[in-house]
Amino acid sequence: MVRSQDRQDRAAETLNEADFRASTAELFQREERRKAKVAQIIVPSRRDDNDEGDNSGLGTLPSVFDYCLQAEGPDGVLKLTNFAPEEFDHVWAAVYPHLQGKWNVGRGKKCRYAARDVFFMTLSSLKHLGKWDTVARVFRIPPSTFQKMIRKFMDILSPILYEMYVEKANDQWTLGKIVRSGHAFKYFPYARYATDVTFQHANKPSGNMSEILRYYSGKHHLYGYKVEVSVLPNGVAINCTEHTGGSTHDAEIFRRNAAFHSRALHKHSSDANVRDEGKLQDKYPKEWAVLVDKGYQGMAREYRAIHPIKSGRLQPLSLEDASFNDELAHDRVIVENFFGRLKSLWGICSDKWKFDETSYDLYFRACVALTNVNIRLRPLRNDDGDDNTKYDTRLREIGASTLEKQTRKRKRYQANRQARLRTAYRRRTSLSCSIFMGAEEDCSDDDTQL
Repeated sequence: MVRSQDRQDRAAETLNEADFRASTAELFQREERRKAKVAQIIVPSRRDDNDEGDNSGLGTLPSVFDYCLQAEGPDGVLKLTNFAPEEFDHVWAAVYPHLQGKWNVGRGKKCRYAARDVFFMTLSSLKHLGKWDTVARVFRIPPSTFQKMIRKFMDILSPILYEMYVEKANDQWTLGKIVRSGHAFKYFPYARYATDVTFQHANKPSGNMSEILRYYSGKHHLYGYKVEVSVLPNGVAINCTEHTGGSTHDAEIFRRNAAFHSRALHKHSSDANVRDEGKLQDKYPKEWAVLVDKGYQGMAREYRAIHPIKSGRLQPLSLEDASFNDELAHDRVIVENFFGRLKSLWGICSDKWKFDETSYDLYFRACVALTNVNIRLRPLRNDDGDDNTKYDTRLREIGASTLEKQTRKRKRYQANRQARLRTAYRRRTSLSCSIFMGAEEDCSDDDTQL
């Protein structure tokens, strides 16, 4: 224990501006490479300040945030955390009162970094995390120690962020307030929010085949997780489900989240002045509508769900139906824009998930909440939706490439097996013939002797 503490002390003493600048350069390069991978995707055309004080006698290490601000400047803080220094301080001031009585309290070994610095390192991890040692190297902390520290901090931070910036947004933004603020959907003003599912690539799980197939997405030909997110017309997310396997149908995830949808779509007394003459109003007079995509066909039988009209076999859509689908896509694009912003901000949500499944919801929900903060500062744009389309296209290309490799491997195995069988057959045939010919020669010799 003493040796580990001395090692951390020596690491903190050697930290200086030059070292920090050299270390952060690698993170920034990784981010540029990650963005470059998405930017080069060609989308095919679509058809159809607070001081924490003394920690039980342990002195805190020099401020990591101050090192970054001194070495990289305000732009460096923005590149590391997605927030400018003033924005970072604003979020920290809101979060700190809730953290004060939960972090670094009780018995046991205390963290020697100030809570503000751990928060700073956590945001850096959410943005740049591909491997723990990559981010830990920047802060001169052993990877295992860094991982345990961030995970322990996330156990406290993630629920706080989700409650402050996601759940409270659901209570705050009623449809009446949305209409009065001028942010209602253009073509479907009687819809409160749009809902969709996002998929993230993950490692192939272990277990028997029935357990493994729960995580396989036939759409992407990859193993991963699905999460449903509901987004208001102003771009703020108000709900995020727990993750499920990639094979789960979107409509099934919606049904599992019935408690939220029933509560969120219910009309309140404050919405009495909002006119509702929209679709399915007669069937659901006490509910607002929700906008969904074509993966939710038939959901209107259970909820006031507005989904696109599908063309029948040999029956193309009429001009009226096509116009309806275009208007629905125009309003529903807000959730696609949210996914694009989420994945462009936080590398942990866009890169392949390589960590334990049990911690996935902690990190994903924290990223959703922090994306809400970012959207309040910088509203969503159409470019965000393009980023999401490129991300999804890239996943499909990875899945198609993986499937092609597996197909070639299977065909190569089958060809080799056929060759082995033919060789074995020829050997057995030749051996049988030689035995038979030898027997005939023995018989002829016996006849000659007689």
